[in-house]
Amino acid sequence: MTDAAEGTPARPVAEAPEAAERRAEAGVPARRSTPRWVDALVVVALAALAMMAVLTVVARGAPLSVLDEPSHIDYAWNASQLEIPAAGDSIDPEVIALWNCYGNELLRLPACGTTGPAEAYPVSAAQYNFSHPPLYYLATGFAARAVESVTGWNFVLSARALGAVWLAAGMVVMHLALRRLGVGPALAGSVAALAGMWWAGLTAATIVTNDAPFLLTTALGLLALGGAVDPPGRHRWLPAVLLVALAALAAGVKVMNALPFLAIAGAFVVLALLPERYRPWAGRGWLLATGAAMVAAVGAVYVLWTRFQAGRGDPDWENPVEGVNTQPFTGTPFLEWLPTIPRGLSTMGHTYAQEGVASGELVAFVGGIGSIVGLAAIFVGLAVARRGSALAVIAIAALIGSLGWPLIVQLQSFLSSGGTHYFPRPSARYGATMGFVAFAALALIAQRLRWQALVIAGCLAVVVTTLVTVVMGPVAGS
Repeated sequence: MTDAAEGTPARPVAEAPEAAERRAEAGVPARRSTPRWVDALVVVALAALAMMAVLTVVARGAPLSVLDEPSHIDYAWNASQLEIPAAGDSIDPEVIALWNCYGNELLRLPACGTTGPAEAYPVSAAQYNFSHPPLYYLATGFAARAVESVTGWNFVLSARALGAVWLAAGMVVMHLALRRLGVGPALAGSVAALAGMWWAGLTAATIVTNDAPFLLTTALGLLALGGAVDPPGRHRWLPAVLLVALAALAAGVKVMNALPFLAIAGAFVVLALLPERYRPWAGRGWLLATGAAMVAAVGAVYVLWTRFQAGRGDPDWENPVEGVNTQPFTGTPFLEWLPTIPRGLSTMGHTYAQEGVASGELVAFVGGIGSIVGLAAIFVGLAVARRGSALAVIAIAALIGSLGWPLIVQLQSFLSSGGTHYFPRPSARYGATMGFVAFAALALIAQRLRWQALVIAGCLAVVVTTLVTVVMGPVAGS
């Protein structure tokens, strides 16, 4: 770009002093001119990284995951034919035949291409995930059919390969969200790569599961939040509407995918209760109204879909997985739930990867380190955040969401079991989105305290370790 009069390169326009002051007061880093090709290069690198990692894992044809993958495949298969599963349904015979070809991580199944008796499969091949909202399954089902028709791959391979698209989109939007929040391109790209190559994110992207879009939905929430906290806010209604709409969309994928929006809503309420000097970018009314609308949107999707499914299928059906990971109450429900709340603080302690992809020891080690880093990011963020800043909102949201997701899991279990069961040990994957929020806090802390080089080095170390593991496979004997 050149100046027409002088014929010399035009200089980036500096941010107006008034705008810079407003951004400084709100704790939003000042905007610095970065050539667009830099962000474009980072976006291409992130997409390539996601595609390479996911497709490498998918090409191995690992057995169907114990994380309910057969029932998710069946839901997507039926959704591609505009059929929604209901209570009492069994997994489709064509999906069963594919299941036999891929195998199961825990059981020996009948021969490939055959359809054995129901008793040969876990929980008699029941479709027990019909209660989930349909958006992920509709998108994956139709897209997998298209991939199948073009490539000749089977439905399972096609649906799994789409995880590369979910992960690439999540990493790219995470980068854009961090840039919107004022993080430099190298740091934003490194943290986005870390989120995608974290075992929780990578594992979800390499199997058919409605967890696959959870990095994307989280990143979209952070991107909308960036628009809300960026002063002066003449059109602050627009990011509010966007936050509410995205919250409803995330709940339409899976209720737990909407957890970041519920956490942000909680942070808005906390800020609204504080003195005005702690929230210079929005008034109490905006914070309360936006937070309430986000919660209402998620609740409406959950209630409407639950009522829709309650009127379909076998009314006397009993969930065959009830009691596998849950157990009956022996006392007052809340007293049973209370000891599970601290588990929420280990949201990055993911300890599962597919068979033949990574050793359990490595995944557990990385997850343990991640839990420590995530906790540190939350509390350091609370300590160093400026009043009403994006970091303050994100750190508060990460703390609320981390402590709150076990209670959401318990409430869902309570409602689905008719008030009889609870989760004694809720899995960290249910709250994995809070790990991504903590990563965002880490990026903002590094920008605020000038720790960019240290955090970038740490991110790249994890990314390289994951890539080497994906390409080489787990160590012998693991």
